[in-house]
Amino acid sequence: MKRKVIASPCEAMIGGDAFVQVMDVKITGTEDSVNLEMYVMNLYEKELTELDYEIFFFDTASIKLNEEPYDVKLTNINIKSGDIAHLETMEIPPQFALARKAMIRLLKAVFKDGSSLSLFDEEVEKITFTDLPKSDLMSMKEICGEDAYSLALEGKTFYRCICGFFNLKDSSICSNCGREKAEVLEKYSSIEKIKELIIKRSKDLDEIKEDSYLEVEDLAIKKNINEKLFNNYKFFFMISFILLSLSASIWFLWRF
Repeated sequence: MKRKVIASPCEAMIGGDAFVQVMDVKITGTEDSVNLEMYVMNLYEKELTELDYEIFFFDTASIKLNEEPYDVKLTNINIKSGDIAHLETMEIPPQFALARKAMIRLLKAVFKDGSSLSLFDEEVEKITFTDLPKSDLMSMKEICGEDAYSLALEGKTFYRCICGFFNLKDSSICSNCGREKAEVLEKYSSIEKIKELIIKRSKDLDEIKEDSYLEVEDLAIKKNINEKLFNNYKFFFMISFILLSLSASIWFLWRF
């Protein structure tokens, strides 16, 4: 049986507010077939069709396997504006078969109309991608919305919104989803904080349900009281009517 590779968290050189960004990078596969998985966001107004990037590979001891970057030119991709897409799985070349970590840097993006953007930014910062368990991601989506992609993160030159987008550090609002930086970093920077919000929301919902139950119960009591009063009034009027009828009958007999 072929053994799966045990990979380390991968990295990327990130510049804030870039139109095309790396969202996640992973080393996968087996020991005799090692693969690179990468997710990319396209926030440019046109469809992304080509992407140039460079890779440095590292072994289990984080020793660099290539002194010069390994250049990749990826063509025939189709990532629409606003989408996050998984690029075609790349089989890592045999000379880097011991790779257990990768560091990515995007260089150039080409779009459907032939226009291109240089993604090489001098002011970049290294980020390490950490795996978010599916259960934690579901918790994030529950409290933050379906577009939740990653925990919020603040770097030296950027901050990452929960939608996954890397913004310039001085941006007060996410250029992708419009969430406020202060709220995102305060509430959604750790899964513990998010779980606390879920617990709080659950308690709030329980209190609302309890208040609603008490309100319904109160209405039921009032309705019961009103029904009893109505029945009492009904009985009183019936007795009054009977007495009045008897009085009229007696008066009629006496009169005639």
